[in-house]
Order: sequence, then C-alpha cells, then structure tokens
Amino acid sequence: MSRSNTIARATAVIAVFTLLSKILGFVREMALACVFGASAATDAYLVAFTVPNVVFAVLGGALTVTAVPLFASYASAGKKEEAWRLFAVFSTLLGLVLLAVVLAGVPCARQIVWLVAPGRRRGQRRLRPRPAAAVKTVLLAALPAGVGLAVLREPVVKLLFMRGAFDQQDAAMTVFALLCFSFGLAGQCLRPVLTRGFYALQDTATPVKVGVATVTLNLALSLVLVRPLAHGGLALANSIAATFNVVALFYLLARRVPGLDVRGLHAFAAGAALASFLAGGAAALADVFLAGVLAGGTAALALRLAGDALAGVLVFAGACQVLKLDEYLYLKDLLRRAILGGRGLVNVGFSNRAR
Repeated sequence: MSRSNTIARATAVIAVFTLLSKILGFVREMALACVFGASAATDAYLVAFTVPNVVFAVLGGALTVTAVPLFASYASAGKKEEAWRLFAVFSTLLGLVLLAVVLAGVPCARQIVWLVAPGRRRGQRRLRPRPAAAVKTVLLAALPAGVGLAVLREPVVKLLFMRGAFDQQDAAMTVFALLCFSFGLAGQCLRPVLTRGFYALQDTATPVKVGVATVTLNLALSLVLVRPLAHGGLALANSIAATFNVVALFYLLARRVPGLDVRGLHAFAAGAALASFLAGGAAALADVFLAGVLAGGTAALALRLAGDALAGVLVFAGACQVLKLDEYLYLKDLLRRAILGGRGLVNVGFSNRAR
C-alpha cells in the first residue's frame, strides 16, 4: 500500500471517530436538556466540566507535540516494540500527572469554581466574558509553550529520549516533527474551550461541521506536504488544520455572542505572541550560554533546560507587564491574593469584574 493510501486510510479512520465523538456529544447534550433543562444544575455541570476540559486541552496538546511524533517515527521505522513501550511510559506518566491534579483539585474545588466561573453569571450575559477570559488564559500558556518547544526542541528531545536504541537519526526526525507540531499547540489547546462555548449555547452542530471541514483540510494538506517534508509534512498539516479549526470556531462563536470583544482579543493575542517571541529569544540566548557551561550528562542537560525555561518565563512575565495584558495582570493579582490571603480567592470581587 502506498504512503498516500495509508495516510488517506488513517485520516478516514480519524474522521469517523471524530464524527462519532461529536454525535455522542450531541446525545449527551440532548440528555442533559431533557432531564435538567436550562436550569442551575445544567449551569453547574457546564462550570464543573470546564476544569477537566482545560486539563485535557493542555495535556492533550502537550502529548500531541511530544509523544505522537516520536511514536510515529518509531512505528514508521519498524520499531513497533519500542513504540508501544514508549506508549506505556507516557501512559504511566500521564496517569501520575492526572492523579496529582485530582489530589490537588479536591481540597481546592471551591477556589477553582470561583476562578472558572466568577460570580456564576447565567445566560448569554454570563457567557460573554467567559469565552474571552478562557481564550486569553489558554493563549498565555499555549503561545509561550509553543515558542519554547520550537526554540528548545533539540535539548528537549535529547533529555527525554536520547538513550538506548534511540539514535541520532531518530532524534533528528523527532526534532523536525516537534518543530512542525509546535506551530499548532495553541490551536490544539483552544479547540475544547471554544467548543464548550457552542455547547453552552445548545449548539452541537457547528463544532461537528467545523470538525469535518478541519479533517478534510488536514487530509488535503497531508497529501500535499508529505512528499516534500515527509513526516514533518504530516505534523505541519495537523498544525495548520488545528489553527484553521480554532479560527473558524472563534469567528462563528463571535457571531453568536455579539458582546464578545473581538478587537480586544486580537490585541491581546498580538501582545501575547510578541511576549512569547521575546521569551523564546531569551530562552535561545540562555541555551547558547548554558550549553557551554553545563556540558555533560542528563543532569547537566536538565539544569540547562531549567535555566532556559527560567529565562524565558522571566522575560515573558516582564513583557506581559510592560504590554499591560489584562488577563496576565488579573491572574498575577489572583495569585498574589491567594498567597497572601489564603482563602482570599473567594472574596476578590469576581462578580464585579468585566473582561
């Protein structure tokens, strides 16, 4: 079977399961509407579901740009045993991370609810600030993370995987795939957030339609890009399709929610992107310096990456402060109150806050 036929077949399988997931989501919404209607219980469910959904968006996006390209490189090279061993390792790590999130989330449930649903506003009036705030929060995490992965892709791959049967060729393939996947990290993280906005409006058809268009675009781009870029073309096609998905969802959601500040979100995204590029530059410069100072084994490489990340975080925070990005300033103040006031999260005055 040719490579193009293999790609087409794999994409068709993904499209079928994606469509099935959307249909099951629609059935879930129908069941909620039938049993609870547009009640406070439904609102409570939507608020509660936001928390694991954000965790899924972040961890899912991270796995997409790290584990998937490495698994694909092993599988394409005929190293199926190593590929499934890698899958087992990542599954174990993911399980431990999720367990830690659950253990930390249970005692802090009240504060988390106030964070994701300030004032518990209801109806479309409540919906207007929430998507904007959620999008801004995700952008603050996903944009610098994507730039950081692109800039530090080589030391990251070496630290995580450069041992045993994983040779230089494997590393080069994974580094290239990671670069291409990093462009779509923000899109991967934003998709669940925007989809929940449509679900809150009792609209499950629009995400399905956009999802089908996205899968079609991904298939077309894969067929075009795989020949010149090989596995990197598949990763790049995925990133472009993910970006198209969130752009389409955002503008369609903005048409449904007139109070959504589209221009403000454009300005915020531009500012966050600028801060991310500055942070990426700082991390790259730090890596050049630390590569000569911390030459050695795994421990030295881990310290090197920690120093790179610290430099990037400091520059990103400083740039966000100078640019006066409102969501960054809000989260910074929230963190300060949480540290100084203990339970001060509940009394910040969320209900009067308009974003």
